Amino acid sequence: MQPTTAKLREATRLSKNGAIEISPIEMPLTLFTWGSKRVVPVKLTEMSVNESAFDVDLNPIRASLSLGMKLLTVSDLPAGHRGAELYMAHLAQKERMAGVAAQGSLGAMGLGNRDIGLGR
Repeated sequence: MQPTTAKLREATRLSKNGAIEISPIEMPLTLFTWGSKRVVPVKLTEMSVNESAFDVDLNPIRASLSLGMKLLTVSDLPAGHRGAELYMAHLAQKERMAGVAAQGSLGAMGLGNRDIGLGR
């Protein structure tokens, strides 16, 4: 989710010696998986943990987690980056699903006209 402290220290050392240009260190790629056909690259924008119950030593035993994410697109990633390729695969899958719906094949997906609000 973030560079290791060793990588950050090495980048700082190299920048002090003038050996590298100061620029953000590339973060490890984070993937959000909605299922086997929906895997998208994301950047975590926020995380909140709410601890609501504790044991006698005050260790949390119940908590809820909230995550905020930004979908990374080809505009956010360099050409040839694995995340850009995953985003393109996600788009292709959406196009295939839209094509199936446009051809009236919703019945094949288990949806009748009533299920999608078309009457009959």
